[in-house]
Amino acid sequence: MPLAYTVFEVRENVSAEEILEKLSNFSLMKGSLEVFGQKYSLGVRVTDLEGFEGGVSGKYEEVAPYTLPVNEETIRVPRVLRLGFHFTWVRSGIFLLVASGKRKSLRVSSTLSEAIFGKPDLISPVYIPPQRLRELYSEGAEPRQVVFTGLREVAGVDTVALYGKLLAQSSLLKRYMQVGQERYVVYRDERGLFGVSAGGLIIAFSRIEDEEFRSYIVERILPKVEPVPI
Repeated sequence: MPLAYTVFEVRENVSAEEILEKLSNFSLMKGSLEVFGQKYSLGVRVTDLEGFEGGVSGKYEEVAPYTLPVNEETIRVPRVLRLGFHFTWVRSGIFLLVASGKRKSLRVSSTLSEAIFGKPDLISPVYIPPQRLRELYSEGAEPRQVVFTGLREVAGVDTVALYGKLLAQSSLLKRYMQVGQERYVVYRDERGLFGVSAGGLIIAFSRIEDEEFRSYIVERILPKVEPVPI
């Protein structure tokens, strides 16, 4: 199974100790749900919180009611979402890595921002500009898929996806690199096969340990991110 992380920037200066203090025993409970004689607490909480050198990690846990059709009736059952998250401090700033795709990760970042700062928007999405995405697949790596936008004048459509093992030799790739803007790239380097989007979603398609993947993101991806353009 591919591993995925979405990267966010922490826009307010905060220490690891402050995050540990704010998130320790954090919960937003919203009642309970009883199913087959078992009672489940509904809401959000942070578990498994711990500090490590250069960061803080934990689990975001959300339990919400889900309506399940059974024959011609419906029953409400609890649905549990558990996602790992990691705050990391690097020279360029403070970042949050959430182990999920963009939609679910946004819920995590907003909740953690509210818990730490009292505002939902101080942990925000990052942006990887086209030229920085291009660096990922053109500097010592093999491009396997590149999605370009801004090609309506030359290709008749706004978005074009090129893919293949021999993509580096494609004349179309070279042509679109001159006029288009990268939005998503898949490339193979010495560490494996990875996909990176302009919105900060990073996917590991190769077998890789979670900790190694996070280290890869910190070393290779974070130096290329920028705040989202206003």
